[in-house]
Amino acid sequence: MFRPTKNLDNSALFEKSLAERLVSVNSSADLTKVDLTPFLPLRAKIDCITISWPFGSSLTELEQLEEIKARMAGRVALPRDHLGSSFITIHDPELDDFRYLIKHFPKSHINHLEVAVDAHLPDGSNDTYLLRQLKEQLRHCIAPQVHDQFKCVERRYFDLMKKRWVSDASVHSAPLTTVDYIDRKSGHRLKIYIKSKDRGRPVSQCFVRTELTLAGAGPSRAYVDCVEDLPAFAKRLRKYCASAFKVGEGFKRGDPGGKRWTKSGAAWAINPSKGMVVQPDPLVNRAFGDALSDLGRSMMRL
Repeated sequence: MFRPTKNLDNSALFEKSLAERLVSVNSSADLTKVDLTPFLPLRAKIDCITISWPFGSSLTELEQLEEIKARMAGRVALPRDHLGSSFITIHDPELDDFRYLIKHFPKSHINHLEVAVDAHLPDGSNDTYLLRQLKEQLRHCIAPQVHDQFKCVERRYFDLMKKRWVSDASVHSAPLTTVDYIDRKSGHRLKIYIKSKDRGRPVSQCFVRTELTLAGAGPSRAYVDCVEDLPAFAKRLRKYCASAFKVGEGFKRGDPGGKRWTKSGAAWAINPSKGMVVQPDPLVNRAFGDALSDLGRSMMRL
């Protein structure tokens, strides 16, 4: 099955270079609690959508593809082995793009849907220390396992030397590269990384992205099987997605002095047998929730 590719290597190389420039680490930095105060209000968007070949049209598949490519110039991607494939990915879809798809190809099945929440620094700043600090704070504190479709979750990171994903146990030191939480049963996935390139081109301002992918059977579990389901999904977007972005500030019980939280963070509670319950961070979760609400309200105009 085709899965949208991301700029994993580019993001990893960027983080490696910024880490090398950080000669000294601010000893006062607290990575055990997410601090959004240096950042602008969080913003959410649909980063990309992967759909099956449009159905319900009198045009041939090639004609349909050419029509969509012309309509969404430069934002349509094909799988590498697209001959005989039945999937296309649309990057950075806008409301008019969704309206077009709903009108012309309402029955097209959604295979992947990415909901991204971005943290930008004000005034176009690219403060590499603050960006990396927030990413590592999120790695320590985020608890996607709170979501009911992240019950078989594994945390990984992209190893620069091995050029592949490797397991990131909760006792390991923080990796420099993309952090990835994946539930192999539901297909849901959450990634945290510093966005330095977009479709191969440098972005004007780097930012921290936390990205939820509804993949495999994920869209069906979110009741957004087909393109025509998008307006209804908009109404429940925050309710369905927010718990995957759940950020903690400690454990509710069983952690005297907060030692376990300080050492391992929310990932310690990935295994339910440990009996650890994450204590939510109300301010940070409200910030994520507000961003998702804004996105949902925008999509209700479809």
